[in-house]
Amino acid sequence: MTPRTPREAAVSLLLEQRLHSLFIEPQKLRLPRHIIIDSMQAFCRVTNMAFPRLAAYKDAQDGFTLVKNSKTGPYHCILYNEEQRNLRRRSFTIAHELGHIFLGHPNDGDENESAANVFASELLMPGVLLAHYIKSGACTPDDVCAVFNVSRQAAAVRLGSFVDTDNRTDCELELLRRYAGLIPSRHGPLVTF
Repeated sequence: MTPRTPREAAVSLLLEQRLHSLFIEPQKLRLPRHIIIDSMQAFCRVTNMAFPRLAAYKDAQDGFTLVKNSKTGPYHCILYNEEQRNLRRRSFTIAHELGHIFLGHPNDGDENESAANVFASELLMPGVLLAHYIKSGACTPDDVCAVFNVSRQAAAVRLGSFVDTDNRTDCELELLRRYAGLIPSRHGPLVTF
């Protein structure tokens, strides 16, 4: 996989999907065969590993990715903690781990963690669609939660760091064309094609 910016990688992945809602569930995305998503608990049942031992691996409470190298390339197994009942937080964790994979991160350094968070934010709340929504009127974290089905914390962080730009890539324009109709508008259509 060729490393790209987090924004480009997330938009490209979204364009490969057939979305009918902006409630992105990363575990239901169409992904390459070398990426598997399952719970830590299911992994423990299959491998007969004690859950505390697995949870202590990488000191991961919400989730992490195991990588197995083979002759055909690496296989990635994203494991999330099903005891994490907040499904919005779980989605962000899975999206974050997908970021590490799609960005080609060899480790979890601070810079890579930040880039994976940007990828997750862009995957769950695409900037081009968020900008479209913001143009329809006042936008609070609660509004973003309702439209994109993310946690209030993720929405607040995204809005707090969001900078709209008119410099859209062709991929972002395609994403907007496909999915702008899924965004509720308070003032009628905002984009015409």
